Amino acid sequence: MEAVRSTTTLSNFHLLNILVLRSLKPLRRLSFSFSASAMESDASSSLVLCGKSSVETEVAKGLKNKNSLKLPDNTKVSLILESEAKNLVKDDDNSFNLSLFMNSIITHRFGRFLIWSPRLSSTHDVVSHNFSELPVGSVCVTDIQFKGRGRTKNVW
Repeated sequence: MEAVRSTTTLSNFHLLNILVLRSLKPLRRLSFSFSASAMESDASSSLVLCGKSSVETEVAKGLKNKNSLKLPDNTKVSLILESEAKNLVKDDDNSFNLSLFMNSIITHRFGRFLIWSPRLSSTHDVVSHNFSELPVGSVCVTDIQFKGRGRTKNVW
């Protein structure tokens, strides 16, 4: 039974990777209607919180209301709900497509809660520093990651 569960999990993981890759559109930049300089600063990050169902959407609202997501080194975090992002994000085919991802994913857990940012130091930092706040199966995606590193802290 464990082998079956592992295979299913691996299969779901590969399907999620395919969905994430399909949702990315190469060579295009996201345009926010608020200050681009704030987005490009290492001292702040904007995170868009998305949920597949009303349950995950309520989790997103709770995280935003409590302002409970943190990043290392006191990086300022702006939390934006998916519904708010539609008003802030200009139509740009070069960035991750939140709607395509959420409408395409079929899952019971992995990927039902999505954190997306146009530019982020590290997706791992978001998840690891907020592990207790995030629902199991949360996924973090960014268009540009500028502080990449491996599991053993190897930097690239």
